[in-house]
Amino acid sequence: MTTQTTLGAPLRATALFETGDVPCVVVGVSSIGLEVRLEGHARLQESLRLVFEHEGPHGGSVRALCAVDGRRESDAGEVLYLRLIALHSVDGVLCLTGFLQDGLGVDRVNTAAFREGAGGWFYSFKARWKSEAPADTPGGGGEDVEQKRREARIAVRDEVTLVVAGEQHGARAYNISRGGVYVLVETVLPAVGVHLTVMYEIPFAGGTVQARLQGEVVWSMASMDSATSGGIGVVLESIEDGADGQAWIAYVESEADFGESIPLKE
Repeated sequence: MTTQTTLGAPLRATALFETGDVPCVVVGVSSIGLEVRLEGHARLQESLRLVFEHEGPHGGSVRALCAVDGRRESDAGEVLYLRLIALHSVDGVLCLTGFLQDGLGVDRVNTAAFREGAGGWFYSFKARWKSEAPADTPGGGGEDVEQKRREARIAVRDEVTLVVAGEQHGARAYNISRGGVYVLVETVLPAVGVHLTVMYEIPFAGGTVQARLQGEVVWSMASMDSATSGGIGVVLESIEDGADGQAWIAYVESEADFGESIPLKE
């Protein structure tokens, strides 16, 4: 990536790797992406999500979906070359616009590149969103696409509450699918076979709903420094969201759409 602008004030973010969060700083911005220095180590991935906290008159949280085009080692740490694909924010169009202009230095924001969804707004850097082939289109592979979407695990960092044997414990969802949740928890580590509830606030119909995801722990792994904290995999058995499970499915699919929002080639 050819860097066109070196930032004066460092633009900081959190990189959401599959193995955990890594703080990072943007050291350069070009017309096609970012040059990011990691303040930690993680296994390289083909794509990466960054979370920025944008400040200003219309501040808020902005997530960036990027393709990882390359890497290099520097004296200050590992540097990644990232190609910007899409942005998402639940804090509105003005938040995204401010981040594009003030954070990334975009002179002309393409209004046609905005799309509403996932309780907020998307911005595509190509202004053309991937469309799925109809299920009945020859060669479209509709059934295969649907199966992949059902099985896909989507990286998130959502605060949730576990209800185990009637007691509530704060936790964090790290990835989700239609049929399961991977949760990190600090105060309790349910064993395999335990049935529990994950209280999960999700956007739906212009607002939010508190979904009750009831399921069974199918694997449990303690952290290295505590026997009462770690990660658990929960397979969902029932979903109570006031919409026969459709609110949960809509949330999972909207997160999947963000992860699959790579624009069509010109």
